[in-house]
Amino acid sequence: MSIALLFNGLMMVPQNLLLKEKNFKVVNMIQISGSLINGFVSMILAYLGYSYYALIIGNIARALLQFIMYYLKTDLYFHYKVSFGSLKNIWFC
Repeated sequence: MSIALLFNGLMMVPQNLLLKEKNFKVVNMIQISGSLINGFVSMILAYLGYSYYALIIGNIARALLQFIMYYLKTDLYFHYKVSFGSLKNIWFC
C-alpha cells in the first residue's frame, strides 16, 4: 500500500495543473480509467486465489496507471536535487 501512496503523492502536482487549466474532462477520464483498472485487476486476482492481496495489487495498479496518465498529459519533468543549505543553518548556528 505504501507504493500506491508514493504514486498518489507524485500525481498530485500534474493532477492539480490539469485542474488549474480547467481540463476537467481529462481528469475525470483518468479517474474513471483508474477505477476500472482497479476493479478489473482486483477481480481477476481474487478469482485466481490471491485473496486480500488482490485488493492491494489492484490499488497499486490504479495508482501507477493514474500517475503515468497524468504524467503523459502534462509537460512536467521530475529531477532529483539535494540541497543542504537549510541544514547548514541548523548545524552551524
